[in-house]
Amino acid sequence: MARTTKPIKIRPIGKSKDPYAPPKHGHGDHQEKHIHNESQAHHGAHAEPESGGQHHGAHHASKSDEDSLRDLIRKYISIFPFIRKKELAETLVSPDSAMQREMHAASVKQGYLDYIIPAYFLAVPVLLIYAFFIAVFSGGMGLPVAALILFGGLLILPVAIFIAQLISTLVLFISAKLFGGKGGFGKMMGMYGTIAGAVMLLNLPLALLSFIPCIGYLFQIIGSLLLVYQLYLLYKLNVHLHGLSTTKAVLAIVLPCVLLMLLIVVAVALWFMAVLAMASAGALGGQAF
Repeated sequence: MARTTKPIKIRPIGKSKDPYAPPKHGHGDHQEKHIHNESQAHHGAHAEPESGGQHHGAHHASKSDEDSLRDLIRKYISIFPFIRKKELAETLVSPDSAMQREMHAASVKQGYLDYIIPAYFLAVPVLLIYAFFIAVFSGGMGLPVAALILFGGLLILPVAIFIAQLISTLVLFISAKLFGGKGGFGKMMGMYGTIAGAVMLLNLPLALLSFIPCIGYLFQIIGSLLLVYQLYLLYKLNVHLHGLSTTKAVLAIVLPCVLLMLLIVVAVALWFMAVLAMASAGALGGQAF
């Protein structure tokens, strides 16, 4: 019987695989080493020194306090009825985003409503307090005078608010135009009313607490700081509505304030001179007799 021989397969030299041969450093090993180095670098980048960690913690705490204050203001504004709660709250806590939205929808009517309703929230308790003191400490005529002040003030308030909104906007608008402002008068009047109404709501508890004897002046000082914040919001208005640079937007707010202070100084000086003139005339008349 003939034997069947199997063909012998000859492996090419150079392609033999020795199981005991050391591994060659190929592309895969280089890639693995590169990934390992990147991992170490990434870990080292996130390893902060102790002082850096403390700084980051302080910044985080400051940010948390700021967010808490914003949430508190939102909750406070939300207790008032008949107002645009979200818009007025966002004007106070996020003026940039709020003004960018309001620029397209602002109107004189809406701004007036944003102004007059908070004005009534402030005027009613303040006029009641004044009327009470007049009725109690002014004798027999105190009650009619108190009623006249209370109801007369509430009736005059809508006209007074409109005039204040109109004149304030006109002065600020002219000042913005002098520095190259591009916004319209109607939108500025509407947005001014929204800003003034929002700040008035924030000032309401301070105005009531200012009637407390001995310590009321402290709340008046805090209320004056809110007026400074209102100037800051008006600066933001110049930036977003009129497209002014930071310097020009600031100057457009400072200029009317300086002119107002000069007018007050001139008015006080004229009043003082008039008093001196009347006193001198009275003294001369007494000497004549």
